[in-house]
Parts: sequence; structure tokens; C-alpha cells
Amino acid sequence: MGHDNYLTFASPRVRRLTPGRRVETMSTQSHYRRKYTSGYELQGFTLIELLVVIAIIALLMGILLPALQRVKKQADRAFCANNIRQVLIALTLYADEHEGSFFPRHNVGGAGYWLWGLDKDAAQYIIQTGATKETFFCPSNKQQQKFREEYWDYMSHEHIIGYFCLWDNPPPNDRGWQPQGSGNKKFPVRITAESAGDTEVITDITFSDERAYKPPEYPNGNFAQCTGGMWSRYKCYDSTSHLAGDKECYGTNVGLVDGHVEWRPFSEMERRSLPDMYPTHWW
Repeated sequence: MGHDNYLTFASPRVRRLTPGRRVETMSTQSHYRRKYTSGYELQGFTLIELLVVIAIIALLMGILLPALQRVKKQADRAFCANNIRQVLIALTLYADEHEGSFFPRHNVGGAGYWLWGLDKDAAQYIIQTGATKETFFCPSNKQQQKFREEYWDYMSHEHIIGYFCLWDNPPPNDRGWQPQGSGNKKFPVRITAESAGDTEVITDITFSDERAYKPPEYPNGNFAQCTGGMWSRYKCYDSTSHLAGDKECYGTNVGLVDGHVEWRPFSEMERRSLPDMYPTHWW
């Protein structure tokens, strides 16, 4: 054919040349070159074009990531609500078998305010109704997901879980205190029709450190880093579920005595623990 041919790899952008004209292309170190007589020349992207493509991709990511994060939060809320609903079913079944009473609690040794401790026999009963170990931990709580086994095995008589178990024993083996704040809240000891739709029995763990961290911009303290027994053993902070940002909470799922679950935004939550308790408990 009378013409030299050199193989090159370039981007698919092409430019039409005069038929039969000999073409030579100079390439950078990242390209080979090709001379041919088909009448077309392959050319690479320019730096400006590459920068435009990168800018478009970055813009799309900036638009899509917040939306994906919102979807992730909604999914975590839904899975969390299902966890609570599973526990409520087990509570109702147990109460039907025990004249309306809830699972017994170990309110001894000063541990009565550990609202997120669940008696091991109660946990086993809940698992027998169809729950799994994952049921006891909110998917939004990264700390508990990371140290789930350590929380589960932390105590000898109870499992530390991702939810406040608000039911109590009848006196004299009760906690010895009642929720603070408005509404005259009481820890339920039995399933009764009276105020069943307003009485909380299980919620996400929501607590804050108002002792070591309470600057003006965070008047409710730090919800992401509370120092407790897990810190002394494993250097793991106790953390609230459903965090908004790095130190605040945006709400909680609440299971009520009548069996339904509702979402409660943080603006409707109150401090419920005694003033001298650490950390501050909210629901």
C-alpha cells in the first residue's frame, strides 16, 4: 500500500482528514502513535476536558451523597423500629403467661439505673420468639455494632443492649426512682389498658455527657462520647443511637405498652434520669 502504519491507543475522539493524506501524530509519554491512511486521526482528551469531567463527577457526588445519607438514616430507623417491635411482641407473650407482669429485672447492687441491661433469661425468651442477637442493637449505633460481643457479654447476669428497658419490678424490688420531667411518667410494672398508648416500655439508648462536655454550642452535652465501664475495659465510648452530626441526637424510636412503635424527634424528648445520675438519660 506504500504507507507506514504505527499502532497507537488513544481516546475515541476522531477528526476527519483529507482522504489519502499522510498523517503523523505526536504523542505524550502515555500514548503510542499511529500513522495511517484511512483518513481519520485519533486524539486524546485535553487537560481542560478532563478537568471538566472531574468537576461534573464531583458535582454529582455532592448532590447524591446527602440524599444517600438520608436514605441510610431512614433505613436504620425502620430496622430499629422492627427490633423494638419484636421485643414488644415477646413482652406481650410473656405478660400473657405471667398475669400481666413484665420480665423480672435485677435491681440490686446499685445497678437499678442501668436501663439498658436486659436479664439473660429475658433475652433468651425473646430469642425463642424469633429474635436474634442483632435484634438487641440499633443498626445506627456504630460503637455498639463494632463492640457488640463485648457489650453482650459485659455483665454476668445481664446483657448490655442498645435499648432502654423501661419496665420495672413491683416494690420493694423496684429501681427506687421514677422518670423525671413532665408528664408524671412511671416505669411500668404490668401491662394494663390504662394509658397503654402513652406509657413507654422500650426506647433507643439516648444519653449525654453533661459533666465533661457542655460548651454553649452544645447545651445538652455530648451524645457520642460517654465514659463508662466499656471505656475502662476496651477504650470504647458509650454512644447514643441516631446521632445528628458528631455530638448531637436527632430522635429515638419508642415502643409503648399497647404494642405500637413511634418515632420521637429530639425536640420532644426530655431529661428523664435523676439530676445526679451519669450519663443523662433522655426519652
